[in-house]
Amino acid sequence: MFTFKTCARIAALAATVFCSAPAWADYTYICKGVDHKSYTLWVDDAETVLTWRGREYNITVIEGCRYTWHAEPKGGEGPSFDFCTATKGYADIEYADGSSVPCRMKGRHD
Repeated sequence: MFTFKTCARIAALAATVFCSAPAWADYTYICKGVDHKSYTLWVDDAETVLTWRGREYNITVIEGCRYTWHAEPKGGEGPSFDFCTATKGYADIEYADGSSVPCRMKGRHD
């Protein structure tokens, strides 16, 4: 049987675990490429890395949409772009030439 002291310790441990959770998150989107195929785009806030079509990009938060990351290719080769998120899981990859790629957060069907 649990004593008051045991319950207090469990509550303190649970509060420590849940309240000290990191402020970052991982995000997974499904994006339609120019070839009309679906590709996964993954954002790792902790590592400040975005992965798109097998390439890794360093990301920084910029002002723009609801939440926007600017992605620069690691190694400097390839185009950079902004990844602009909106509400209800919608997002876009926006290239400097004005072209864009639509995305939806994985698991969103509304």
